[in-house]
Amino acid sequence: TTVSAGRLFLPSSGFSDERGAFIGFDVMSLLSRNPAMIDFTGVQNAVIFTGGIRVNTIVPNKDGILVENPSLDGGSAMAQMIANANYMNGRRTHHIMLSPTSVPQSDDSLYFDLVNKDAINPLEVFGSPDTVEFDANTNFKKVQTMLLLLADVDIKKDPNYGITLLKLLREWVIYRAVQGGLYTENPKLEPHKANRILATTDHEKYPTLEDFLTTLQSNIAESSNAGERARERAELLYNAVNQTVRSYPALLATHTTLPDRYTADVRNVYYDLSGVKENPRVKGVTFLNVMSYVTNRALPGELIVIHGLDDIDLPDVDVLTPYRSRIDDKEIGLVTVFNKSEHRINPGTFRPFVGRLSRQDVVVLGGVSEGEIAYMNDSWQQAVPDSVTNTLLQANDNILYVHRKRDQTGALIETHLMP
Repeated sequence: TTVSAGRLFLPSSGFSDERGAFIGFDVMSLLSRNPAMIDFTGVQNAVIFTGGIRVNTIVPNKDGILVENPSLDGGSAMAQMIANANYMNGRRTHHIMLSPTSVPQSDDSLYFDLVNKDAINPLEVFGSPDTVEFDANTNFKKVQTMLLLLADVDIKKDPNYGITLLKLLREWVIYRAVQGGLYTENPKLEPHKANRILATTDHEKYPTLEDFLTTLQSNIAESSNAGERARERAELLYNAVNQTVRSYPALLATHTTLPDRYTADVRNVYYDLSGVKENPRVKGVTFLNVMSYVTNRALPGELIVIHGLDDIDLPDVDVLTPYRSRIDDKEIGLVTVFNKSEHRINPGTFRPFVGRLSRQDVVVLGGVSEGEIAYMNDSWQQAVPDSVTNTLLQANDNILYVHRKRDQTGALIETHLMP
């Protein structure tokens, strides 16, 4: 019959899109080496979880010859293929590189080394007059979080440190920064004054956190009137922030160097943080600063890809809430790549930021544990098929399960990714 013939032709109901990109071979197909062809056009939200397995990618070697490369960054290769389809649809992709990748960059791309060369001033507020109050408050909170995390100040033990730091930062920016202040207590009543806090093309004139240190130092003397304990707390806060700014000048005390606009021919923008070597906490703080910038620079309909979100350490996913809100408000796509298995930062713990699996246009799974399957099923609001689960639990290299929401198609793929 016609139905029987169709099932012989596509026995696993896998991917055979007419304009699809080749990603490998369908493992469950009754036909030997049945190619899997996926059209990623229109994919705006995806979670890619490789679970520590190696994935075959086909990339050029030093002589420009295409060779297969069994790599731990296969999730990034899959994300780049989604980005390629996004570009064919006329949209730019912003790549935040938290983990190293061998995926080649195209000629029409911009690359920023945010560890050794380029910088984003954390104090500089990237936003718009329409949202200036939200942008300013979000940035105040971001700077407070960055400083406390880097200084390793436990505000749960004494919340006064965080409260005092935020208060002093706001007052300094409003009344004293750049000889007279950059903001206002009443942004709705004084919009012109409020807009002074927004970034301009003259980045060198914007203050840095090094300029803020004098305010923290003055606070020591002013706190003496409130007693010895208040003075000790003020000294600790100054010493902690001062040491932090001195320890990380490239991150905290450098003017923004990135261009003020991207031309229409720029296909991908790479923000490389993979070179942060100190510890995952420093990389997490740097990521927070980059997210603040990128979610403002990305235009509606563009795509943000986060490569290796589990390479960072952020104690609380809630610090990313304002950026998730901005992504939603501007209808920006988000593709998140997780490389590791059984890690504290995963699609379950960071669900408030990445979103439920049931809301993703595409979900890609590699090696998993029993616990990971449990939270995947909960987030997906449906069970991963037993035949798929049994395969993924073996965590075999080069095997990924790919599921597409729009037609509920899923298949196990022996990967040969060509980003």
